[in-house]
Amino acid sequence: SKCLHCSTACPAIELFCFFLAGVRYFPLGPASGVVSHPNQAADTSDAAGALTAVVVSSLAPVTPGAVLQIWPPQALPCSSVILSGTLSTGAAGRHFSSVAWRFGTADVATGGLEAFLNAASTSNSLKLEIPGTALSTAVAASAANLVRLEIVLQVTNWLGLSSETSDILTVDRSGTVAPLVYPSSITNRTIQSSQAVSFSVATRYADQTACGTA
Repeated sequence: SKCLHCSTACPAIELFCFFLAGVRYFPLGPASGVVSHPNQAADTSDAAGALTAVVVSSLAPVTPGAVLQIWPPQALPCSSVILSGTLSTGAAGRHFSSVAWRFGTADVATGGLEAFLNAASTSNSLKLEIPGTALSTAVAASAANLVRLEIVLQVTNWLGLSSETSDILTVDRSGTVAPLVYPSSITNRTIQSSQAVSFSVATRYADQTACGTA
């Protein structure tokens, strides 16, 4: 590098340093001394001004969008249930820095099921399974035919922005074999007015093999 020095008195000295990679400008403010030789010390009674850089971007930060899928959304008490947030968006090119699972409102105590959600939260997992044995034990105390449990998912990206969503898991204790209708596409989606959008559903009967019936 090479720096220019004043050889005469400078009322407001400014030093320009040139580097091979480009030019950098460092305003040092008014100088109270005179530099007559590169090796001669200058009066440094006035402190150099601070150099501040401001970066301005027109790009909006990436906002997460939590998406929760429950399969099956209406389960038998002895059937395992899959909770998935893998369709969540807005991780901003990395893994989500935080994935938090919890129960919202519920018709029964959820203490026996919270361990599965807590384990997934600790490992930042977007997918977990609740075994049928644990689900059956949790709803056994209820006298209702349909027991509802609210599942809440919150995702946070590395920019610190979060999104939260919830859905209802229904446990059918009636013993009636009824067809299940469930969404097979994203149920919450943000689009522009000029974009086309489609949704789909699927139907099937509940799997009773785990309950010991055909």
